[in-house]
Amino acid sequence: MHLPGNLAGRWQAKRRRRGEPVIIGVDIGTTNIKAGAVIDGRYYGSKYGYATDYRDNMAEQDPAEYLRGTVHCLKELRAQIGGRMKPAALVFSGHAPSLVCVDQHGNPLGKAIIWQDQRAAEEAHLISTLLGETVNASANEAKMLWLKSHQPDLYQAAYRFLQPKDYVLCRLTGQFLIDESAASTMVTYRRMQKDFEPIGRLGLDPWKMPEVVPSELVLRDIADNYACELGTDENTRVVVGGIDAFCEALGCGIYEGHQIGEMTGTS
Repeated sequence: MHLPGNLAGRWQAKRRRRGEPVIIGVDIGTTNIKAGAVIDGRYYGSKYGYATDYRDNMAEQDPAEYLRGTVHCLKELRAQIGGRMKPAALVFSGHAPSLVCVDQHGNPLGKAIIWQDQRAAEEAHLISTLLGETVNASANEAKMLWLKSHQPDLYQAAYRFLQPKDYVLCRLTGQFLIDESAASTMVTYRRMQKDFEPIGRLGLDPWKMPEVVPSELVLRDIADNYACELGTDENTRVVVGGIDAFCEALGCGIYEGHQIGEMTGTS
């Protein structure tokens, strides 16, 4: 339907008053969290910054900030676009490979060890020797092996090892998972079987890894306490998403092997 400019504007405003569905993107970045939506060609966005503790080759963050920042950004974005706008879907991306240890209730156990952390260089060399694959200190297997050697109580207490994005999803939906793009950063991931069974060869526990799911998977409802705070309902979908760099590539239109994109971030 084609309408004159003034009529089109009033028609669109009427749609918004009725609660037009909006798709919201959320990125759990290395330096901040961002949430954004495009409505009638206009971009709406919010962000929440947090600190990284850099010391002695370590790079750690407070996992509570991931959830706190996500809630802050979504509430701020909702205030921008109006209370009558209905979130049809929340789609997530996040930095990786980073490690968040959680208990069986999804509560974080200690700080998140992010991808910039280099403490596990010796463990990475050992893994490379054992598996015959090139692994660096950023790998989550190396971080897990370091934890088992240097913080065994924390390793044993961990119910699952999650990525920052998937920690937020766990708190919002109660599900423990990892998307295929994040899983692919781990040398022990078996793509066909969708598991991490080879991690047992390193003396680590495969069962501590979450279920591998497709990035396009739609999760069940958001927990009631967060749904009320964020203004979502039973019709709001939560899409698992993927690693930020992978999502950026798709956003740049990179689908073929011969294509190149530049995706330098702030970190």
